[in-house]
Amino acid sequence: MSQKTPVPIFTYNRPLHAQQMLDSLAACQRLEECQPIIFSDGPRIPEHEVVVRDVRQITRNWAKKYNAKLIERAKNLGLAHSIVDGVIKLCNEYGRVIVLEDDLVLHPAFVDFMLQSLDRYSDDDRIAQMAGFTFPIETSETPNTFLLPLTTSWGWATWKRAWDSFSCDIRTRAGRIRRRFPLACLL
Repeated sequence: MSQKTPVPIFTYNRPLHAQQMLDSLAACQRLEECQPIIFSDGPRIPEHEVVVRDVRQITRNWAKKYNAKLIERAKNLGLAHSIVDGVIKLCNEYGRVIVLEDDLVLHPAFVDFMLQSLDRYSDDDRIAQMAGFTFPIETSETPNTFLLPLTTSWGWATWKRAWDSFSCDIRTRAGRIRRRFPLACLL
């Protein structure tokens, strides 16, 4: 692949979490095939200015070492708006994305799994997202991968084709999921 896959990393005011996540990302196999892009949200309240500054020092140091791009926002967009805005821009530019938040600790095979999945399912319209986490499922045999009619926000990847159908309106998303997958938990 000639173009690197973007890996936006959304940070705010947790220096220890940000450092742990970045360290775990640095240990991931195939990271060199990715373009890390660190989004640093601005302080929501004056009391957060110091810890946001601390996070930015950590991310600046990491960015220099791993050739990551930095986007330091002066204002606070909030996590949801920051992610939606970043993913829209990156999907439009790159066509696919691996999304991380600052409170994750990644398995060394996480990036490799996501890159393989993005390649394998790129033309399968039944697949909209790959998740790096799922709730524990007890079965006699746990497969390496499986399909669920749900999404998760703890380390995930998607393509522009799927993101273009994303709706920020929870009622729209829940209605669409209920029609396709009548789950009792989505009443």
